[in-house]
Amino acid sequence: MKYNKVLVLNDTSYEGHVGCTLVMREIKSICDKISSYTEFLDISRIRKAGSCEFKGKADLLIINGEGSFHHDSKAGIIIFEFVKIYKKTWGDVRVVLLNAAWFSNERSNSYLDLVDLACFRDEQSAHNAALYLKSAPMVCPDLAFFGALEVIGSGGKGGEPGFVFKQVGVSGDCSEFIAGGSWLSIFIGRNRFSTFKTQLNITDLYSPERIFRKISEHFHHRRYDTAEGYVSNMLDSRRLCTGRFHGVIIAIACNIDCRWVESNTPKIDASVSMFSDIVGANRSACKERSWSSLNEVDYIELVDKSNQYLKAFIDEV
Repeated sequence: MKYNKVLVLNDTSYEGHVGCTLVMREIKSICDKISSYTEFLDISRIRKAGSCEFKGKADLLIINGEGSFHHDSKAGIIIFEFVKIYKKTWGDVRVVLLNAAWFSNERSNSYLDLVDLACFRDEQSAHNAALYLKSAPMVCPDLAFFGALEVIGSGGKGGEPGFVFKQVGVSGDCSEFIAGGSWLSIFIGRNRFSTFKTQLNITDLYSPERIFRKISEHFHHRRYDTAEGYVSNMLDSRRLCTGRFHGVIIAIACNIDCRWVESNTPKIDASVSMFSDIVGANRSACKERSWSSLNEVDYIELVDKSNQYLKAFIDEV
């Protein structure tokens, strides 16, 4: 093994979200390839932990950048402060930032000199961070893409066939979501749902029942206990309409049409642009915030070249 001990920061396995689940599976798979022993810390443990509590120095710190590094997020700064203290306590240790999006940061830029190797999930993030890094950034598609491919490769399929409209990842207070001028409330207002066979799918696993109270009249809703169930249902769908990042990533892995609206960062547009650059197709569709399913040749090329990006990154770790 390349490393005796790896410490992974920002373990999102317990978030109960399909994207987090798939990303962490891939991070664990990477660690199995390079490390004899790996310890995982979620953000709550990082907040509480003193760096001296760990038994022995880690040879490598891996920072899971998923969802934590835009708009100088508090969680991101907490993670970097932990890294700073850890290095001060244990001496120099290699630090790798992976699967990160990097948008609208000012204060956080100053922490990038702690990072020895950084890999971003889109070219725009890599460009935003490049000036502050010790070495040139790498890029690789979001790890949930590879996690979804693993599920697809396992052969498990299920769900309901036919046209399925999905709003992916409703979370928080449902009344605010419907009444707050969100894209879904606009969509509901402009369309007669009696003309659609609609299904609402939630990326948050084990979602509480209150999420569905005000939307059940518009959608047949469906929750999932596993990422396998979510991906299997996506495979049996014709298209996806969403505002959630990982919904789009999984749809591309499942090779179905999708349309999206952007969130408070350009993370979906930026990541889909990377996919379209890989295959040299769907560029104009991407600008319209849509993705069309690929023919077999282009899909195989997308998967193969994406895996080359991932392998190149693992080799550098």
